[in-house]
Amino acid sequence: MKTLNLILSLMLVIALIFHGLTLDKLENKIDRLSRELAGANLKIADLEGRNFDFTEIYTKSQKAIVVVAGGTGFLFKKNTWVVTAFHVIKSLPDKTVEILPNDGIHILIRGEIKFTREEWDLAIIELAEPIDAEPLMPADIISLAKGERVLVIGNPDGVKNSLSTGIISGLDIKRSLLSLSLIQTDARLDRGNSGGPVINKDGKVIGMVSNSMINLTFGFVVPIDKVDQLIAE
Repeated sequence: MKTLNLILSLMLVIALIFHGLTLDKLENKIDRLSRELAGANLKIADLEGRNFDFTEIYTKSQKAIVVVAGGTGFLFKKNTWVVTAFHVIKSLPDKTVEILPNDGIHILIRGEIKFTREEWDLAIIELAEPIDAEPLMPADIISLAKGERVLVIGNPDGVKNSLSTGIISGLDIKRSLLSLSLIQTDARLDRGNSGGPVINKDGKVIGMVSNSMINLTFGFVVPIDKVDQLIAE
């Protein structure tokens, strides 16, 4: 056994000499490879941190989703503010709307349409009483990038709080029907998703579904910063 170890050691020395490597150079090479491996591990950890736990985000968000006139709305910043699409409420006879919260009790809450902007397909409703749910908060849309995972919660065809997932497939999209730049997603959107939130990996809203702009394979989203602009105006 000792003879075998000696032979292997001699073979290693010969190999080092043959490749022009001294022990110092070998140690430097190993050290460099170790640093590169550590950097790769950090990158892997960073990617793992971006994993999207759909179940967790859905569970935290779904109580903030409401039914509005056959479409969808969501609590935003306050539990008395509901954001929805203008085309969802535009046919209502007056400024009063009934909201069905997602609390399992099925008691309608009345609200008043406070802010609208048809060219942005946006409407904000103020409720007569608060809903016992945590409102959704806005994401920093400046840092959005194509390929980011998103989820959409809505009420397609009357199916309450249905979940679909996808990615951001386009940014700064111009469409003739709306006077603003839109976000494009490949998440499945159907009639009834209108006015619903599009949510990122942090559980924050990047925008609102505008189903009037829907396509067979992709849909368009009004950026969430437009809501704050509408309120400010």
